[in-house]
Amino acid sequence: MNVDGHITKLLSQLIESNIRLLVDDKGRIRGEYYERFCSRSQKKSLGEGKAERILLKHWFSIENQKVVDIKPQDALMRAIRSIIRPEAQKRVTDGFFVYVAFKIGKVLVTNDHNDIVNRKAALKRKTKRFCQEGADIMSSQEAYNNLKVCQQEY
Repeated sequence: MNVDGHITKLLSQLIESNIRLLVDDKGRIRGEYYERFCSRSQKKSLGEGKAERILLKHWFSIENQKVVDIKPQDALMRAIRSIIRPEAQKRVTDGFFVYVAFKIGKVLVTNDHNDIVNRKAALKRKTKRFCQEGADIMSSQEAYNNLKVCQQEY
């Protein structure tokens, strides 16, 4: 997934640009990041991703986060839940990742192709009336390629 090192380069650029991590007011996104990148078992399985883990720790600091209020029963969340696979809804956090980005018109960068990236068109179509302009979903490779294009324009 990161054979060319694009994730490390993308994370470095996001930190340099002072991009803050969007998190929900319920603490689920923080918990997911902590579980994936700080737990002992994950550290062992992510051996080759050491640089990425070090960079991701930047966003564990609260001053590098932006908290977004989640309304679990509003129209935006209902639209998101109608698209994300029912078995994936056991992991409520997937919907929260989409919600925080779409609620304030930001880009969600994720490599969860099965549950989120491959459902981008359906999610955008279903949530169009409820999300802010600029809301989008990209894989890390897409986000990195867009950064390269933007840097070349200046």
